[in-house]
Amino acid sequence: MPTVTLSAQATVDAPAAEVWAVLADCTHDPRWRGGVVEMRQSNRGTVVEGTITYETMRAMGSTLRTVTAVTAVTASETGGMFRWVAVEGLDVEGSRRLTTGPSGRSVVCLTLRYSARGFGQRLLFPLMSRVLARTLERDARRFQELFAADAPLVSRS
Repeated sequence: MPTVTLSAQATVDAPAAEVWAVLADCTHDPRWRGGVVEMRQSNRGTVVEGTITYETMRAMGSTLRTVTAVTAVTASETGGMFRWVAVEGLDVEGSRRLTTGPSGRSVVCLTLRYSARGFGQRLLFPLMSRVLARTLERDARRFQELFAADAPLVSRS
């Protein structure tokens, strides 16, 4: 089964705690992930191990629904990471990681692994890989833009 692992990174001018509050609360995803029209999760606030998310996404003219489970979470004052795996929908898994760089800026890394199942997905695998790579890069850029000084989307203290 063909598989690709992709990642994208963004540096954010905001404290790690503020960035983590948005990165690890998937209900914020429609604000920065392209195509996500709805995202719900089984708990309020940041994810915990066992959190289930329900995503509705528009992509390539179709509506895709994916259910994921958060399989691991670590968090600290300077960063955090969580891993997730799809339990319904596409065969995808990934992680979101937050670290604090040497300059004190927050560094976000988004990782996605996609595996093509079935004849149709294998046929479209090269195209899907390129689309997913471009989407992940754009999502990282949009996440970074959420924290711009003039962005009204995030409460700044």
